[in-house]
Amino acid sequence: MQNPMLRKSLRKSFIAGSYLLTALLVFPSVGWSQDTYRMESYHYNAAGKIDPFKPLVKVEIPKKNAMGHSKLSPLQRSDVSQFKLVGVAGGGNKKVAMLVDARGKSYVVSPGTLIGPYDGRVTQILDDQIVVEEKRAAEGKKPALNRLTLKLYHYEDTP
Repeated sequence: MQNPMLRKSLRKSFIAGSYLLTALLVFPSVGWSQDTYRMESYHYNAAGKIDPFKPLVKVEIPKKNAMGHSKLSPLQRSDVSQFKLVGVAGGGNKKVAMLVDARGKSYVVSPGTLIGPYDGRVTQILDDQIVVEEKRAAEGKKPALNRLTLKLYHYEDTP
């Protein structure tokens, strides 16, 4: 045998076989018998016991919007009419707008931003207004596309 890999493999199998033979000689009660494979039947009676798979902590399901989506952003929690358009910035195709909600918190939106509880989406940002399209569904009817515009808010117009 000149091949060192073959010699190493034979040595490992010889050592493993000698360990098995030693175990069988030292522990003669452990051997191959029919009793080893016999299964005892066991039946669990759950009457009067708590369910071990019931969670210990109750998890609250997040609030859903009118269209049934969960994980709402702050812009989606308020109706579109609750926002004021206070600024438009950018030029060409890359415009952004700043909205302020009733609590005074401001948000920057761009075309495609989700807004309002009815799956509203900012579709256009013009120089003095933004256009929001949302899907409102009447009871038992198919959702209709509703187009809303928010005009630029001027502070000097307030009394």
